[in-house]
Amino acid sequence: MEMFKRRRALLGVDLGGSAVKLLALRRHGDRYRLTHCASCPLPDGAMREKAILATGEIAAQLRTLLVSRPDLPRRCALAVPGSSVISRLVALDATLSEPELLAQVELEAQQHVPYPREDILLDCVPRPDAACDPGQRMVLLAACRRDQVEGRLAALREAGATVAAVDGEAWAMERAFALLCRQGALQAAGVTAIVDCGAQTCTVHVLREGRSFYCREHASSAARLSRDTARSQALDTVREALAEQVERALRLFFAYGEYHQVDRIVLAGGGATVPELAPQVAQRLAVPVVLADPFAALRLDAMPEAEVATLRQQAPAWMLACGLALHGACDD
Repeated sequence: MEMFKRRRALLGVDLGGSAVKLLALRRHGDRYRLTHCASCPLPDGAMREKAILATGEIAAQLRTLLVSRPDLPRRCALAVPGSSVISRLVALDATLSEPELLAQVELEAQQHVPYPREDILLDCVPRPDAACDPGQRMVLLAACRRDQVEGRLAALREAGATVAAVDGEAWAMERAFALLCRQGALQAAGVTAIVDCGAQTCTVHVLREGRSFYCREHASSAARLSRDTARSQALDTVREALAEQVERALRLFFAYGEYHQVDRIVLAGGGATVPELAPQVAQRLAVPVVLADPFAALRLDAMPEAEVATLRQQAPAWMLACGLALHGACDD
């Protein structure tokens, strides 16, 4: 019977500006075990600011990686960028049947989404933790531009993978952050800014009491800076430029007026691996700064010992892939 079948692992797929990262987890007691982890570079020009420009080239790289690693799960969870997602928390009648609920969600989307219905994909999920009046239930409505989803689906399918879940980057980051908080590595209380310093974009996710409420993408110079570092070893210049980029991104958030400070900053993404970046950002903004380390909350005993040290050095770059893998991690 279906209910007695063992659930298959879900592979978190982070399609970044310069590389794709694949990560899978299994739940082991009150912790998660890292079971699979792999990455491969993407061709120059295949992605531009989180938009896919060369589906075939990306699929070819992924297919090569999957063929070389037959142990990797083929069922995937992937993310779409926050700039392509519109979300609203809406209160609906708790007595609505499922068909009535879906019909109501369609009506809500017409009010909140400024795109033609045929150009978007729509989803909703109950949020029982959100406060609402008696007789109502809170539902998170999410709409994404169809082109952002279909390009990613096409690349994964052409590579021979099956897409089991599509998530928003903000919610994947929220999930990874919750894992670190449960393991005591971070505190969920107050306001936390997760700054994802990628190769082409710098994305700021702001969470209040562990829930994401702000997401903004900015053009990034991390790829150019990395190349410059390889040539000139001008680490001081690289750190200064990245710290300035993080400061500008947060100043824009503060300009919205609701908040003028955050309680902590968590640096994620490949740019966060630049040595001594966290202290420089902390000095600029006078806020505690830590590096995202999803591996600190995971059991790594299933991984080859030779890979563990490298993974720990690159830990901030794996935050999004970890959040996606958590979407469907199953029990050992």
